[in-house]
Amino acid sequence: MVSELRRSYAAVVTTESQNGEGTSTGQQAGAASNQNPMNQSAMQRSDEVDEPMYLHFSENPNLALVSPPLTEINYASWSRAMKIALEVKNKFGFVDGTIVKPGVDDPRYPVWKRCNNIVCSWIFKSLSSTIAERVLYFEIAADIWNVLQKRYSQVDPHRIAEIQNEIYKCTQGNLSINEYFTKSNALWVQLKAMRPVPACECVPRCSCTLMSKIQKEKEEDQIIRFLEGLNEEYENIKAGILVMDPMPIMEKVLNMALKMERKLKSSINLKSIDLTQANAIQNVVIPSTDEHSVVAAGISNNKKKFNGNSGKNIPNCTFCGRTGHTVDKCYKKHGFPPGWVAGYKTKNKQTQDAQQFNPSVSQVSDTGLSAEQFQKLLTLLQG
Repeated sequence: MVSELRRSYAAVVTTESQNGEGTSTGQQAGAASNQNPMNQSAMQRSDEVDEPMYLHFSENPNLALVSPPLTEINYASWSRAMKIALEVKNKFGFVDGTIVKPGVDDPRYPVWKRCNNIVCSWIFKSLSSTIAERVLYFEIAADIWNVLQKRYSQVDPHRIAEIQNEIYKCTQGNLSINEYFTKSNALWVQLKAMRPVPACECVPRCSCTLMSKIQKEKEEDQIIRFLEGLNEEYENIKAGILVMDPMPIMEKVLNMALKMERKLKSSINLKSIDLTQANAIQNVVIPSTDEHSVVAAGISNNKKKFNGNSGKNIPNCTFCGRTGHTVDKCYKKHGFPPGWVAGYKTKNKQTQDAQQFNPSVSQVSDTGLSAEQFQKLLTLLQG
């Protein structure tokens, strides 16, 4: 096609040179002939990509398109994920039968076989090892898909009962609102896949809204179970939503629960901040209170120490005018005891030292002798 366009362009140029006419019409034709090959090649590449039998050079037969692989209990979710992956690669027609196998003599047969084999390889890589062994020897992708659908898409009453029990036992606990909703919604999706809403079979199809009402009731059941599984902190939301008529959709209920969760978290954070501040203030006040108590106790002890005799009658000497002794024991009148040290101010200590020096000194005033006379008497007795 490109060579033909080039030949036409050469023919135009040759014709113009022979006629000697460089008209504008010939120039426009030459420009158009230069642009058409690029546009046509781009359109050709687009058509090739849209072709189901087109294989890009980067396609890998060892690629696992979905995860987790197919097991005996997850066919609904696996088939949904696998269908999306094959449709993205424009290869779902090989498994649903819309791309028919051509004859062996058909020139398209090698291309179909290559695409069919890579689709089979993708399916094998997305199966568990035990299931892959059961379908390994099927050569057509559509046959593998149909066998898997017949074996594992059957409705299992025991599995339905298990999912229903899990739905009724599903509670929030320590989960956040988003985590709890994800867990609950996954169970409802599995249940819907096993027990889908029946479609209308009337011929011609009736115009009643029965199917939409059934779908609405199922959605309300999911909302009710979601609210019943919330913690006690969300009791206000439960009571508020359940009395609404009509009941809001699941997305609005989820948004209300998320707002309440943020409010509860903010109030908990404020309480924790207040508690921390209260503890900090208490830790500062308590040491100062103890310190004041110690100081007060010390002052009280000092007062008791220096004012211990405040409640008793203190003797007063009429000879020297000082307190603490009477005139009978006044040293200034009767004389100081031997060993007296001038400036030794503690009267109790003075008396104790004097008594240790001479035990009979304290008896001088009782005998009527002076200290000098008493000392001479002691010398005579000892001599």
